[in-house]
Amino acid sequence: MITSTVLNVRPLVIGFLVCWAMLLVVFSVMATMRLSKAVKTGNCCSELLQFGNFFEWMLLITGWLILLFLLLEWHALALFKKHLETYRVSRKDVDRAMQKNFDISWFFKIDSTVQNLEVWGGLAQFTVAFYHIFLVVRL
Repeated sequence: MITSTVLNVRPLVIGFLVCWAMLLVVFSVMATMRLSKAVKTGNCCSELLQFGNFFEWMLLITGWLILLFLLLEWHALALFKKHLETYRVSRKDVDRAMQKNFDISWFFKIDSTVQNLEVWGGLAQFTVAFYHIFLVVRL
């Protein structure tokens, strides 16, 4: 069984993710309003190229990417759990002589789902690392 993947997402984690998303929306709206004001006055490049503002935009972009990758990871996790449960239920009805072929066919489905889960989880961790780098540089 997979030992490094959390199979259940706790409500507390979902609550923090909702707070994360709400803060991203607020800060994205504020940054967009500031940028649109700079565009109207013709200071778009100077607004974006200021050190603090540039890293603020990088934080916003990586924040949205973290949210996206977590949602994709949770989707892959739900698909894995669905495939695993379907496999367990369906295997009971398979003839003993056909079980090897049945297991092989399901192995490829479950394996591709686990690979997707690994990719999205890895991208989320990678993006979180960049988010922390941007936070440190911005300070």
